[in-house]
Amino acid sequence: MDVSPFSDEYAAMKDVPIASAATAVDDKESGETIILEFHQGLWFGTRMENSLINPNQCRAFGIELCDDPFDSHRSLGIRAEDVEIPFKYSKNVVYWDTRAPSIDEINNPELLHITMTSEKPWVPSTDRKSVV
Repeated sequence: MDVSPFSDEYAAMKDVPIASAATAVDDKESGETIILEFHQGLWFGTRMENSLINPNQCRAFGIELCDDPFDSHRSLGIRAEDVEIPFKYSKNVVYWDTRAPSIDEINNPELLHITMTSEKPWVPSTDRKSVV
């Protein structure tokens, strides 16, 4: 897939693969590691320093996610499977700390795994029912 930037001043990134991937979140209070699984995502590998998620893709899958730091009715973060993962906001960027999980963590059935997006191809113009 070719990924076009927000401006014509930049060239599109060519041949960006679609992938399933996981990231680990370490809860500082409980010490628990949570594995977040994303499907049908853009895989930039080492071409980008940080990972990107598509909040709308998560919402379409039924994940409660607030990425609006000015929303006075919801707290910034993800709420899924009775877990709240808070986001941070700095310099006009919403983010949270994650890391690459080990293969052992990915395969550990004792760790909480939360599926964040559907394995079905995501087409933004479809309705929610077709992606869940």
